[in-house]
Amino acid sequence: MQCCVYFYWSLYWNEVRHHFLLIIAQVIFAYGLEMWYRRSTWSAGFGPVPIVLSINLFLWFRDDWFVLQFLMVIAAVLSKEFIKWRRGDRLTHVFNP
Repeated sequence: MQCCVYFYWSLYWNEVRHHFLLIIAQVIFAYGLEMWYRRSTWSAGFGPVPIVLSINLFLWFRDDWFVLQFLMVIAAVLSKEFIKWRRGDRLTHVFNP
């Protein structure tokens, strides 16, 4: 669904097309980060994609400050691992159990 929103949005606002490669770079970065911290337990999936698309749906930094976008990706991906609670007999993420 998020991809459909981005496609529709790009039809009417050129900035979305300008940021497309930057969004792809963030997705690749998020996959690399997830592979790095889950070394032995990592399995391929679509987990980083909605994280990156959600971040970019609500906030974009200007090109000069775009490195901060990657810091937000780091915070979001690592929060999946480190912000957890015990729900019943399982350890789950607080925001998306």
